[in-house]
Amino acid sequence: MTREEQAMIEYLFGSKTRLKLLHIFYREPEARFFVRELSRLAGTQINAVRRELATLVTITVIREDADGAEGETRRKFYSLNTDSLLHHELGALLMRGQLLGEQELIKGLKNLESVTVVLLSGRFVGDENLPTDILIVGHVSEQALKRLMLQFEKKLGFTIRYTLFSPEEYAERKRMLDRFVYAILEGRHTVVVPETQSL
Repeated sequence: MTREEQAMIEYLFGSKTRLKLLHIFYREPEARFFVRELSRLAGTQINAVRRELATLVTITVIREDADGAEGETRRKFYSLNTDSLLHHELGALLMRGQLLGEQELIKGLKNLESVTVVLLSGRFVGDENLPTDILIVGHVSEQALKRLMLQFEKKLGFTIRYTLFSPEEYAERKRMLDRFVYAILEGRHTVVVPETQSL
């Protein structure tokens, strides 16, 4: 990577809104988004989103196009520019940043009292069709867990779908062959706690 490209990448990560937008575009590289949709997904005011989009378009990371026929009011939409010279470098940096964030989240979950199972699923394993992103089993304070999740949603740039069961409910659901639990266990997942035992 050239010195100019390095400087540009450092500049790209200088804004929280910019980082959120990049996460959105890289999660769905073929999708087209309108400004209001991006504002909702990023949880950021629309004017801030417009400013950051203008920057990303200027440096060719994002494409700007318009729909509708000539002479009509045409709405602009935005998509990832996969032909950009920075495309692969940015993707790798975002992935590394997400992995570091995930490691911090895992550490935070392990520090919660009475956790017996932590399983990463859904978005954390690249399959958003799975019913949850994190399955947690234990007698855990729901307020403490909610605070932890909100903290890491800001860092990771997306809403974390999490499920909390008591050990008794988890055991009962497994015994009853609960579809929700088995969709997670039979889908792609990563067991974080326990580290050596089967679920």
